Amino acid sequence: MRTLDEIERAVDGLTDQQKRELHRYLEDSLQSPASAKNGHSVLDIPAVHLGAILQPPGPGDDVLGEMLEGRP
Repeated sequence: MRTLDEIERAVDGLTDQQKRELHRYLEDSLQSPASAKNGHSVLDIPAVHLGAILQPPGPGDDVLGEMLEGRP
């Protein structure tokens, strides 16, 4: 099966019990985070302390604008 139509037709042929099992499987697979599958997450990266802020950002500081300068 490669298309949604093929999957839907196959589901029509399942018993009620098989449909409940399929439903549970799909719920579990959709609720589990992708990081659980490969064991890595951006949340696993430890925080980094770079020291004190020498000068707080002011209204003229546009870091995002500077990063995007010259981009289409």
